Order: sequence, then C-alpha cells, then structure tokens
Amino acid sequence: MPTYVQGLARVAAGMKAADLPASVVTRLQSCLLYNLGMAMAGYRKDDLSWNAIRNVYTGGGEARMWITGESRSPQEAAFTNAALVAARGQNDTLQAAHGHIGCHVVPAVLALAEQRRVPATDVLAALAAGYETQAAVAQGAAGAAVSRGFRATSIFGVFGAAAGAARVLGLDAERTAHALAIAASFAAGTMQTWADGSMEWRLQVGHASHSGVVAALLAEGGLMGAARALEGAAGFYKAFTGDVPELPKAPAASGQWAIDRVMFKPYPGCAINQGPVHALLTLLTARDIATAEVERIDVWLSPTQWAYPGVALHGPFATSAGAVMSTAFMLAAALRDRALRQSHFALEYDDAGLLELASRIEAHADADMPDGSARVQVELKSGERHEGRCKDEPGFVFDWTDTVALVRGLAPELELPEADRRLSRLVEAVDRLGAAENAGALIACLMA
Repeated sequence: MPTYVQGLARVAAGMKAADLPASVVTRLQSCLLYNLGMAMAGYRKDDLSWNAIRNVYTGGGEARMWITGESRSPQEAAFTNAALVAARGQNDTLQAAHGHIGCHVVPAVLALAEQRRVPATDVLAALAAGYETQAAVAQGAAGAAVSRGFRATSIFGVFGAAAGAARVLGLDAERTAHALAIAASFAAGTMQTWADGSMEWRLQVGHASHSGVVAALLAEGGLMGAARALEGAAGFYKAFTGDVPELPKAPAASGQWAIDRVMFKPYPGCAINQGPVHALLTLLTARDIATAEVERIDVWLSPTQWAYPGVALHGPFATSAGAVMSTAFMLAAALRDRALRQSHFALEYDDAGLLELASRIEAHADADMPDGSARVQVELKSGERHEGRCKDEPGFVFDWTDTVALVRGLAPELELPEADRRLSRLVEAVDRLGAAENAGALIACLMA
C-alpha cells in the first residue's frame, strides 16, 4: 500500500493537460490570471517588505523577478514573486484548506517553467498538480493546525509548490514523492504575525514557494525523503495537527476537483472580512445610506473566524499588517470610501479618521454562523437599523468572465504606465496559454 506522499505523487506526476476536463483548464486559467493580476497591482516602488526581500537575493539566474525583470535562480524568483502576489492580501482562497494556494504555486511553477523553457501544456498540468496536492494535504487537517497557531497557508503551501515544481521538472512518481517528503521538513509559519501586526506574513508565502522549488530540485538531484513524512508517528500531521486525517480520493477518481471550490477575494485584505465588506457595501447602496448617518456597525462571524488572530483588533496599528486582518478597519474603509484599495492598508493604516470609524465597528461570534458567512447590522444616528448578510461560497467562485472584469478593474491601482494595455495583454496571454509554445509570452507581460 502506498504511503501518503507516494499516493499524492502518483497523481501529481501523472497530471497531463490533455486529460484535464475543460472546466478545470478554464479554472486554472482564471486562477493564473487572478494571481498575476494581483502581482501587477501589488507592485509599489516604495514597498519596504518586498524591497527587503529583493535585496536579500542578489544573484543571477535564468528566472526573473516580475516587474523589475532582474535575473534570479528559480527558487529566489519564486520567493520574491510570491511575496509580490501576496502584497495586497488579495489571494485566491480554499475554505477547506483554511488558506491560499495560488500565491505560492503560481510563482514556483512559472519560475521553473521560465528556466527550463517547458511547454505551456506542462505549465497547466503543473498548476493542476500544485492546487490539487495542497488541497489534498490540507483537507481534514488545516483546521486543527490553525487551532494550534500555525498558518495553514504557509505550512500546507509548501506541498502545493513542491508538487507544481516537480511536475514542471518532469519528475516521475518516485522522485515527486521524495520532493513532497522533503517539503514536509520546510513547512513553517505561525499566526503571531497577525496577532502582533508584524511583517512576516508575506515572507511566509515567499518561503513556501521558495522551499517547494528547492524540495523539487533536491529530489531531482537524487535526495531521498521519508516515505511516511506525512502520516508517520513522528511525521508532519502528528507534529502540526496531532492527528492523521484520511487523504481524499484523487480528483480523476472522485470527479471532485478542489480548484472548482477556490474563491477569489473581490477586495484586498483578509479573506474572513470579504463577506462582511460585501454585505456592508451592498447594504449601503441598497438603502442609500450616507457615511455621516452611521452611528455604529455590528458584524457577526462564525466563532472560528471571529477568533482568528487579528480579526477583532481595532488599532492603532504599527504596520499595515494589522489593518489587513482587522474587520473593523476594513469595514471602516469601505464605509468611508465605498471601496477597498491597497492604499488603505499601505498608506492609511494609522489614519485617525479611519481608526475613529473603526472604533464604532464591532465583530461578534455567532455559534450558528457557518465559516465564510457574515451578518452585518448598521445602526443609524436616528436609531434606525438595517441588516445585511453574505454567504461567500460559492458566491466568490468567479468564472473566467468575472475574473477578467475583476483584473481589468485593477488598472487604476497599477503603479505602472499604460495599465489598461498591460492588463489586456495579460488577459490575452493567459487565455492563449494552452495553445502557446511555452510561458514566455505570458511572463513577458509581467515585466515593466
């Protein structure tokens, strides 16, 4: 009987673009477009975190950092590009995995694809391998890991990056299993960054992408990993969750593809706050409520999401990280400006006016509220109250048309010339990827 990494590796190594259902290919393209659009919109010349990462890696190589075009090794490019994708806090999200996938899988796959010049069909297969592997490892285990203080995005993300990287390299099932086993030793990241509002959160995403590439390269070089790296008595699951879950069936056997359930945040900031922000903006528009009329706002979340580090904070915040997670801050920005932008977090995390609005917004736990849903009540100064609700799954599972519209809508936030044209080129390159020779034209869209 195969071990966990061996079973997962057979699926990942056997991924072929020609065998993927057409709907899955479209979803992969949507995820690719979404993540690359967020990377382009997330670039800022004065971004302290990204520049610090960029300056740590100064060596050359055959992969490139997006936007600046600087040459790096594939693992270094994966690190810096993943941190760029995460800049807005606006990443694709799988509720069952309690975190994000594309922010580390896409940079890992494209960095190696550029270096090795692999066919575009292998890029699509590698993305599928990355998304499905991370989802499989996290399903049934992510909640327990989060309850222990680990950040599910980064500790499970390394497996997605490793699987995607191994498929780009064309590793067979045996070596892919070693890559996944090695990746287990690279899993890292806690949620104290959210509790303290510190700056490690983007490093965690970058580390997962970087480490997945390194794990695959080591396996390609012949390094062996533990056969029971996941389910062993001293393995990953016992250490990070305390129990060993049953792995889900392979998507080809079950007909259930995790990528079909991947949601896209319509707004920058914490995934938990997407529902409350959407409910609030819908309510304000429907009732024609002016900001000056609002006395206070109450929000009800599931107990799990309400207790997530950083969600219940009001500020003041020492860095943008605290504002990215805060329900009160995100709703305050939405209330004042009827929109959410990266600049709210990057430039206004300590804005006195926003913090005053945030002080009148309170999040509560509701035992009857499922994860991913929210109830918002707006109390006006007149004493009148209005209520709105949001159930974000499957509401935020956007199709290709909606994804294109969302990405094109990022143009005003791009700190790059000819933003509309650049995003149009990106949409076209992703749409044509399956028929392209390689990912070269796609990657060229990401260079300034």
